[in-house]
Amino acid sequence: MIFPEGTRAPVGGRNPYHPGVAALYRHLGCPVVPVALNSGLFWPRRSFVKRPGRIALEFLAPIEPGLDRKRFMAELEQRLESATARLIAEAREARRG
Repeated sequence: MIFPEGTRAPVGGRNPYHPGVAALYRHLGCPVVPVALNSGLFWPRRSFVKRPGRIALEFLAPIEPGLDRKRFMAELEQRLESATARLIAEAREARRG
């Protein structure tokens, strides 16, 4: 598993996606399966405190080989950010529920 930002980002925060993931994608020539998480709600970055809750993990559709770097990075970021935002919204709604 690779965090394309290089580390976990705080919930609601964004770190830039690093080009290393695109280099691996290009050199390995295999599909990349993005995985969206909501774990930051329960295991905050730079904190030993773990909050109760259900961590959701979602395997997204693979990004097949062959895209150029710019298109791959845009596709990866769009898929991950939208799915992660949805998982976080669902978890917050479940807490209220």
